[in-house]
Amino acid sequence: MTTGARIFKQSAFLLIFLIIIGLFSFFVWRISSSEPVVIAPTPTPLFSIETLSTKILKVGDSGYDILIKARNPNPLAGVARADYSISLIGQDDTEVGTVSGYTYFSPGQTKFIVVSPIDSTKEIKDAIVSFNPENWSEDLKISPSSISLIPLKYDLSFASVPGSFASVKGTLRNVSDYNLNKVDLVVMLFDKNGEVFRVGRSSLRTLLAKENRDFSITWFNSFSETVDRIEVEAYTNVSDEQNFIKSSGDSVEKFQEMQ
Repeated sequence: MTTGARIFKQSAFLLIFLIIIGLFSFFVWRISSSEPVVIAPTPTPLFSIETLSTKILKVGDSGYDILIKARNPNPLAGVARADYSISLIGQDDTEVGTVSGYTYFSPGQTKFIVVSPIDSTKEIKDAIVSFNPENWSEDLKISPSSISLIPLKYDLSFASVPGSFASVKGTLRNVSDYNLNKVDLVVMLFDKNGEVFRVGRSSLRTLLAKENRDFSITWFNSFSETVDRIEVEAYTNVSDEQNFIKSSGDSVEKFQEMQ
């Protein structure tokens, strides 16, 4: 190999080496100077409210109550307002009417909903319920586990109110440290077979922390069943920040954040 050929070959190797080094340096510079890639977290899928059961209760000649048991299957998301629509099904399996309303759900909550009164000249044998939650919330200011509402005592009495047939009177305690704007109550009467045959609902306004409050639910239509058991459920809307209040001096102020 001549001296010129040797020099040409060495120069070629040197040029290729410099090109490789240059490309490597360029890619390192591009990577170090570019903005970091941010991978957005995958949103948690939200599942529909589930209707676990419905019970049609005949009240009087043409009245009905409906007891719905429903569940929010989302353990981290609550909803401050969930509209519902109920299709009333008659004996011939056709729709004889519709009823609508709204409720709320805490994350993972199972609750009873009383729809009453329903007047219908046609017999109702079933109800198909559909829920339409408006706004889910996964960033609750107050944990549902910090709210505890306990029925301390309740008793059934007959004709305790003029013109009435029966009443359940009791006391509810707000064990939590939060003042609540509204608490909803559901009362269920069970017969000896463990079946619900009467339901009632009521609400308490401005239930303060650690406060005991009396409640009463009255039935004006008579019933022949023997009451074997009474159950009282109490709910409050933890997904609605406006449902929580705090005392300031002698006034009551709404608060937006957990103190």
